[in-house]
Amino acid sequence: MMNADLIQKVKEKLDNRQRLFLSPHPLLQRYISCYVFYMKPNPYHSVITTTLSIIPDASGCIVFTCYEDRMQGLLWGPTTEVKKVENSLADRTYFFVEFLPGGLRAFTGMGLAELRDKVVNLEDINKKLSVRIMEALRSTTCLSSFASRMNHLFLQLHEHHSNLNPLILSSMEYILQHEGSVRVKEVAHKHYISERQLQRSFQQHVGINVKKYASIVQFNQTIHRLKRKQDLPLSSLTNASGFFDESHMISTFHKMIGLTPRTFKENMSDFYNDAHKFPCRI
Repeated sequence: MMNADLIQKVKEKLDNRQRLFLSPHPLLQRYISCYVFYMKPNPYHSVITTTLSIIPDASGCIVFTCYEDRMQGLLWGPTTEVKKVENSLADRTYFFVEFLPGGLRAFTGMGLAELRDKVVNLEDINKKLSVRIMEALRSTTCLSSFASRMNHLFLQLHEHHSNLNPLILSSMEYILQHEGSVRVKEVAHKHYISERQLQRSFQQHVGINVKKYASIVQFNQTIHRLKRKQDLPLSSLTNASGFFDESHMISTFHKMIGLTPRTFKENMSDFYNDAHKFPCRI
């Protein structure tokens, strides 16, 4: 089980949603969004929903579930569709390593297309990594030491694998700057590469094609905007998020989560996405 002293230190720092975010080392921040603890809520806190829908973010993560007698580590590949998970925070503790798009490849060397939308046991991919994270959770007694151990571990892993392709990094940044409202042809032209070459590199390094990545960026930023300004009219949300028209936005919501924007707005607590991965301008 997780170290009792570490549990106490985490509990002292939890936000009002029972989360604690830790920043990775600066040299890792191109690849890792954050380390996150989800802890047991206050005993008087009731979990509103029994399932939580994870909004696709093309990123992937490592998730450790800490039971009373054991731990389980799972590796989530880049997601392009909603994943429903049991919202069991009332009786379990979780530790996440949240990757940025393409970041997982920097620590595994794997082509990410083969992991797209899959959840696998971490030890089947990298048993040593799984063991070392569990050791840190069991033996570390303070947050600063735990963060240092995670940073050291991932910096060591990164030494054995190549950096993200500069072309891919630049292309992803360009798409993010345009909040996903950009065509594949434009991205390829900007980087002096054919669309075919760009698509091939994206599939290898990010795990999805360029058009899908841009759509995920646009959708996540629309969600962030809606969460920050819940009274924003749909027409204004459409324009601010770069959709052609309201029908285009509604169609995108249906494709991504199977709901209209209005229905999503009424059920936002049932969904989760990481605001650190796709920051948007309001």
